[in-house]
Amino acid sequence: MIYRMRNLLYLILFTAFALTACSKGEKVCCDAPEDNTIFMRAQKADTTWQAGRTGLIFYEDSVAIYGTNKEEHLIINIKPTGIGRYPITPQNGVFTLTTGGDVTSAEYRATASSSNYINITRYDATRGFAEGEFSATFVINPRYASSGLDNEVSFIEGKFRVDIPYQ
Repeated sequence: MIYRMRNLLYLILFTAFALTACSKGEKVCCDAPEDNTIFMRAQKADTTWQAGRTGLIFYEDSVAIYGTNKEEHLIINIKPTGIGRYPITPQNGVFTLTTGGDVTSAEYRATASSSNYINITRYDATRGFAEGEFSATFVINPRYASSGLDNEVSFIEGKFRVDIPYQ
């Protein structure tokens, strides 16, 4: 009887280990997404645009949510009143291209379309993050229209999770 109990215990431990073990370094099927992953990504043209740096900056009664992918910078300014959907307009949505990270080579402003939005779905000041989704179309500033760049840039099915800095 003791041998059966011991063998049963070994079987249970082996099964538990086999079902929960994950390899180090590589993501495998059983890895859960990290709950604290900071990101911003969207479909831009026919590719996935992923920000390398993201953040949220408070300025008086406004918040700037931004994402930077090398020389591409997306900034959305809103005056949040809590979780909810906010419009992205030519006044609060900008997408810029830079050279060397500090020289603006093109500027795009959000179109005046009701389909441009940012939706804050979670805001957790205690744990220090905000997350949500966004979609917006931007048109090139006429000043840069002769640059040979696309006249319009769209970000669709966007999602983000950004740190909330201590205030």
